[in-house]
This record gives sequence, C-alpha cells and structure tokens, in this order.
Amino acid sequence: MTAWTILLCGAIGGAVPDLLRLLALRREPVAPKFVTKGVVCLSFVVSIWLGVTGAYSAHLSHAWEAILLGYALPQLLSKILSDRNAEEQPLSVYRLGIPAVWRIQRWWAL
Repeated sequence: MTAWTILLCGAIGGAVPDLLRLLALRREPVAPKFVTKGVVCLSFVVSIWLGVTGAYSAHLSHAWEAILLGYALPQLLSKILSDRNAEEQPLSVYRLGIPAVWRIQRWWAL
C-alpha cells in the first residue's frame, strides 16, 4: 500500500468522529451555543491530523486498518478530554472570550 493511500485512509478515518457529531446535531431543534464554525473546523483539523499521523506511523498494510486507526485515535483523545458536565453558557459569554479549549471539550462530548 502506498504512502498516499495510507494518508488518505487515515484522513477519512479521522474525519468520521466529527461527521458523526454533526449528524447527531441534526436531531437537535437548536444547535448548542458552543458549536461555532471555528470549533468544528479546529476539531476537524485536529482529528484528521491525528488520523493521518497515527495511520502513517503504524506502517499498516491494508486500507481498512488505516481507516480504523485513523478513527480510533481522534475518538479516544476526544473521549478522554471531553467535558460532559460543564454548564451551558449564554451566547454573549462565548463571544466575549471563553477559551476555545472549553468549547472544543464540549463539542467532543457530543
């Protein structure tokens, strides 16, 4: 398997957790206030980067292994670092400077 195939499969696997979170938000009547374009984009970049680096560093021989490892690493990190118990804040607080790390932790908890 070529290096480009491994990178592509790792990126696909890394994007899956955030795509599943976006699909879960479709059921909500109103999206939570912490979900912004910046949070979602940053989470996609981190997830894809983790998927690509994990799949490439493991020297895998099959595409499905790269996709699974690309999915597993971002999912594991997001579940470890997520914060499900944080209180929902008014929208004005998010605009005034709640750190992005807090918003990403809430996004990963979905």
